[in-house]
Amino acid sequence: MEQAKYEPRIFIQPTLDDAKQIILMPEQGLTTDQRWELETEWLRPKLQFSEGLVIDYGCGVGRLSKVIEPNYVLGIDISPTMRAQAPDYVQKPGFAVTHPFFLEEMVKAGLRANGAVAVWALQHCLDLKYDLQLLYEALLPGAKFYCVDQLNRRYVPATINDGKEFTWVNDGISIDQTLHDIGFAFDSKEDMPENLCQPGSVFRTWIR
Repeated sequence: MEQAKYEPRIFIQPTLDDAKQIILMPEQGLTTDQRWELETEWLRPKLQFSEGLVIDYGCGVGRLSKVIEPNYVLGIDISPTMRAQAPDYVQKPGFAVTHPFFLEEMVKAGLRANGAVAVWALQHCLDLKYDLQLLYEALLPGAKFYCVDQLNRRYVPATINDGKEFTWVNDGISIDQTLHDIGFAFDSKEDMPENLCQPGSVFRTWIR
């Protein structure tokens, strides 16, 4: 097979149902809607933050932003259609959503958050070091960062066949090693329930 070329992929999903199908694909015999409900409820009590601003990195339509309480939540996503749908889905006054480039400018202006979450997002980041460095700079010292991904497996957007065909490629970069190299301190990990998602998926807590 022709060598894959890493390229950014921005999903344009016109409806909420379309967006949900991309965010959580059917797995382990569960439909997208079943995973949406069950996985969200599993994660909800684990997302414990001190009161203040929380960043939901790769928020999509705001699945987790909706259940993070009692904090203000800033959703970050590269998809314009998902950002457009997020306020109606989250439906709470303490929520806003923007592009990573705007987060970068807000951090330069002094924004700092009390915590962050990235679920099924880091494994798809084309420039993982950029995204994690941005998150590190956006967080206050001691802030918690929760993430969910498949350990030692990345799914980076790429094309093959002279750009005609889209695929996902494991670029071999370690998410956890990159977090460590940037300065995050590992705190704890817990295996995700195998009835909800692929085996080898892990919920991890890091400290800024």
